Amino acid sequence: SLGSDDASEIIKKAKIILVQYSGGKDSTLALNWAVPLARKYDIPIVAGFVDTGAEFPDLVPYIVRLCKKLDVPLSILHPTKHIVQAFMDKGFFPDSIYRECISTYINECFNQKFFELEAEHGQGNVIIVRGGRSDQKTTRSKSNTYQEVKDRRGIVRLLNPFFAASKEEYESAMADLEPVLWNGYAKGFQRTACYCCPFQKSEQWEALR
Repeated sequence: SLGSDDASEIIKKAKIILVQYSGGKDSTLALNWAVPLARKYDIPIVAGFVDTGAEFPDLVPYIVRLCKKLDVPLSILHPTKHIVQAFMDKGFFPDSIYRECISTYINECFNQKFFELEAEHGQGNVIIVRGGRSDQKTTRSKSNTYQEVKDRRGIVRLLNPFFAASKEEYESAMADLEPVLWNGYAKGFQRTACYCCPFQKSEQWEALR
């Protein structure tokens, strides 16, 4: 269920929480869920945002403002190369099945941050909190409420607290959160993905135009 007891029990065992924050609806809900639990159990929390260099207007300032409002430290992460330049060098965009942008530009940045925190706080003491439900997953994305993912540097611990939430539960929670969401949604944006993403809906392109 939404914000399940199991997810709360996993959070209690962490010594620091890293929220994978994109500024989008799912990750804003995850951040809003994690903050009061971090305060309740006296666990440090940090929000991480990957700035690929192709963000929508006002998204980064919104993320900075919301984190300040929630009194959550923000770590802005940067890939080794601007995402547009990287794919210009390759000569193609990622395909619709293997979205290299996610693995290379998002997950790799967070894994690096995870292991930096783990070196500071001890192995097994860091957890990444992410948004998303089971009906949103693909074969290359989230697959359970809690995951331990192998990385060349060790094991990355991931928590998706809303994975098992029903669509109705999710929509109800999102309605409560609407006043603090990025104002791009009110302008017709569907996602906070990079503006150059080729997998966006027509409504997204119209809002950007």
